[in-house]
Amino acid sequence: ELSEDDILYILYGSKGWRYNRFLITFLASLPLFIGIFATTIYLPAFTSIRDYLDVSNTLISASVSICSVSAGTTPLIYGPLCDRFGRRTLLLFCLPIFMVGCFLAGGAFNIFMLLGGRFIMGLGMGANAVAGLGAMADV
Repeated sequence: ELSEDDILYILYGSKGWRYNRFLITFLASLPLFIGIFATTIYLPAFTSIRDYLDVSNTLISASVSICSVSAGTTPLIYGPLCDRFGRRTLLLFCLPIFMVGCFLAGGAFNIFMLLGGRFIMGLGMGANAVAGLGAMADV
């Protein structure tokens, strides 16, 4: 069992504090990468998706815009929710929303399912921006 002095040394000691600060910063920044990764990961597959769904380039490009718009507007809602319920609760609520959007977009058999899935992905990604940036500011 750790004494109070041991805990203080781990938190504020020369080696312990630097390591803990790095670990906290790393873990707090992970949610921010979800949005960047989810927005750009499928760009090389645009032509394949266009051919599979038999739609125009404009509609495929709209999937990026829809995701960005929903991810950009939801922090206005998630900010106050984060203050009220906490970052962890908000992330645990929105991560399944993001995952549902990923499954819908990944299994899309028409353009409307793809656009809806991308919109739902954006709804989940907005919480990552709010909670991740808030945690980064605290560190």
